[in-house]
Amino acid sequence: MRFSLILLVFALLACKPASNEAVLPSEFQFEKQIGYVNDFTDILTMEQENKLEKIFSDYDLSSTNELGVLTIDSITPFTDINKFGDAVLNDWRFGKDDKFNGLLIIISPKERQASIRFGSGIQKYISDKEAKTIMDQVLIPEFKNENYYSGVLNAVKVIKQKLDKKTDEL
Repeated sequence: MRFSLILLVFALLACKPASNEAVLPSEFQFEKQIGYVNDFTDILTMEQENKLEKIFSDYDLSSTNELGVLTIDSITPFTDINKFGDAVLNDWRFGKDDKFNGLLIIISPKERQASIRFGSGIQKYISDKEAKTIMDQVLIPEFKNENYYSGVLNAVKVIKQKLDKKTDEL
């Protein structure tokens, strides 16, 4: 009897998700991807969206790396924007299936959060530390002044330089 109780406790603990992971309600769905630029908060003008869309599309064609932007009101039910971003990358299958080379700049202006998330194919060329540096030195200073387009554009320039430089070295 005691062995059965211990076995039951271990079985229940094994089924419990880690406390730092978001448990998504069964009805939860991410916004549907509409392109490289997914501005669901309307922080970009149509002209800015079109310019970024062209930059991302051209870069995809020349490098096969997929770069994109997602703006959202809330990351709920997540509490960590990085985990939210990773979940979106997986849900959207952002990046080529065989290369995992998608990079997404995620912005939640109302929650004052942003992140740069990328697949393992990009991680070979840009580290988490480098992404944080881009966030701290390029994105956040512009975002503090609500210059979202400038922040994204300048960050994309730095990201493309890093990716192009490192792939040229191979």
